[in-house]
Formats: sequence, structure tokens, C-alpha cells
Amino acid sequence: MQLLFFLTNYPGYGGIERVTTILANELTRQGVGVSILSAHNLLGKRPEDLHQSVALHHLPRPKCLLSGENKRFLHRLLDETPYDYVIYQDSYIDTHRLLTAIGYSCKKRLVVVEHNSPLCREKLLAVTRQTLSDLPLVARIRKSLWYLSERVQEPRRFARRHRRLMEDCRHYVLLSENFKPELTALMGNVDFSRVSVIGNPLTLEPEVRAEAVQGKELHEIVFVGRLVRQKGIHYLLTIWQQFVAKHPDYHLTIVGDGLLRPLIEKSISEGLKNVCLVGAQDDIAPYYERASVVMMTSVFEGFGLVLTEAMSRGCIPIAFDSYASLRDIITPDVDGCIVSPFDTDAYVAALSRLVSLPAAELQAMQQAALDKAETFRVRNIARQWMDLLS
Repeated sequence: MQLLFFLTNYPGYGGIERVTTILANELTRQGVGVSILSAHNLLGKRPEDLHQSVALHHLPRPKCLLSGENKRFLHRLLDETPYDYVIYQDSYIDTHRLLTAIGYSCKKRLVVVEHNSPLCREKLLAVTRQTLSDLPLVARIRKSLWYLSERVQEPRRFARRHRRLMEDCRHYVLLSENFKPELTALMGNVDFSRVSVIGNPLTLEPEVRAEAVQGKELHEIVFVGRLVRQKGIHYLLTIWQQFVAKHPDYHLTIVGDGLLRPLIEKSISEGLKNVCLVGAQDDIAPYYERASVVMMTSVFEGFGLVLTEAMSRGCIPIAFDSYASLRDIITPDVDGCIVSPFDTDAYVAALSRLVSLPAAELQAMQQAALDKAETFRVRNIARQWMDLLS
């Protein structure tokens, strides 16, 4: 079998790019011929962790998608290798128009992967609205005008694009069964005979040794993510301020960077206690390995790779019930905690109960988190892909 992953920015910095690398490597190890085609190369070089057998291609004119040069390049690429399927990893940008422009047989060979909530654009606009009050007056006026325009036009554009993708493709892949109602809300009538569900693979290999649980710093809690509104940074700060007042011997390490880093630094300078902000890190495994709990406060997610990463190191997750695939990852009170969306008092109470569990119960939850992470091993996810495409 020959597969071509097609996305907009590869290599890049996001979850889609990481998942593409991990899945491409595993499929290659299983004997599948894998190539990756991207419009842009954000890093300017080949990723060091990409298997050497994976061919990497970039469009010659990334800023002019439908140029004759790009069309000829793609024609040659598809002629030289008889790909069984093109796996389109980026349903949020119209890059796939290049395939239809050259007459590619999408209905037979195109697989579209929805890497987020199908309603993520509307949810992102709602987050944008919340940020308007943070801006200076002139910037607020400009952003408000942009928001009003996008609020009217973007949902229709987004729905049209996804309906076109659904019409064009052979298979449409969601990350969770629970996203199907959102897909219907976005598109209207959906042909679910072409819709499949395959979750994201672990981006860290899971730990199964007893030390992964026994070596925990019980008073260490970690947050990993981009420091932006979507990740609920305002909720995180509110929750931690209340929690640490009741549990002054606990510490929070925040791993990540983003636009709201100054807000966190300001909160620390104004007296927010027991918080260590370490910025973005290439190797995040040690932070999971030390901590007993990982906090997620996101407004919405597609899958929440942070949770499965943390669970692979025996770290118990706690998160708002703010996105449909969360319950594919966390079984409440077995391997993690789920809190009603954006109820910060309930989150503090749940976190307090969690850290107050007897040591044996806490270790049982940590072991259950390890066990759940096993289900997301890349070999299991790759098997689901092979079953779909064979």
C-alpha cells in the first residue's frame, strides 16, 4: 500500500504535525509506503524524528496554491507513485482544492481527517469575543468589527468547505463517535456510511513499570499547553489561586508559551503562590513523570493529546467536560476526573478530593491512567487505519 499524507504546514509545531509524524513512522515500520506533501515548511528542514523511508515533498509555490507550477508538480508526484490514498490532514484550509483542480479521483482515493471539533470555528469565535475586553480601545474597535464580520460569514464558509470535502472524499474520519452530532449540526444531512472514527495515537510511548506510579511527587501538579484563551488560562489561574489557599504544600508547573504568558507572570508577581512557569519544552515527559496530576482547563479541544501523554506517565487527568472526545479518554473517577464546564468552584472541589485520596486509591487511579493510555498506542491506532484502508 502507498499513502500520501497531505497537509498545510509540515514540519510544524502543532498536534496535527506531531500525529502525522508518529503515524507515518509506524505505518512505515509495518511495510506501508508513506510520503508526506505539505504546502509550507515552517521549520525549514526535515524533522529529525521522521523515519528516513518517508519521502517528504513541498509545493514549489506555497503562496500561490493553484499556480500552474504547483499543478504540474502534483501531477508528476501522483504519476510517479501510484498512491492508494491521499490522507488529507487539514480540513480547515482549502489546500485540497489543488487536488480537485488537477482532476484527482477524490471520491475513490481521498480520506479527510477532522482533527478538531467539527464546530471548532464557532467555538473559536466565542473565545475571540471573550478576549475583546482585554484589548486597548482602538484595538478593541478594530477587532470587534472583524469579529462581527466573521461571526456572520465564517460559519457559512466553514460549513460549505466541509460539505464540499464530504462530497469529494471516499472516507471522512472523526476523532470520536461523540463528534457525529456536531458534524450533523455543521453540515445538515450527513452520509454516515462514509464516516469512520479513529482517535489520535499517543505522542509518547506509555510507561508500564511500577516506578511510573511509585516515583511520583505527590504534591506536584502540571499544566501543559499553549498559553492562549482556548486553553482556559484565566480559569487555570482562578482555580489555582483558590486551590493553593487550601493546599499550600502543592506546587503547579506550567509548561508552555503563548500570548497569555505575561498574564501568568503578572499573577505570579502579584502573589500567586507555588507556580513555576518553565516555558515551552522539547522534552515534556519528565514533567509528567514527576507530577501526580495534570490539569486541563480548555474551552474546547479536538482530542487533547496532553491528557493521553500525561496518562502514559501515570499522571491523573482532571478536565472540564468541554469537548465531545474527552470521555473517550477519561473514565470519571476511574482514571481521571471530569468537571462541569467552567465551574471553577467545582473544579477546585474535585481537585481537592483527588489529592486527598488515600495513597492506595491514588495509585490505583494512576495505574488505571497507565492502562487507558495503552489503548492509544500508535500500533493500535495504525491497525485501525489499516483496517479502514485495506
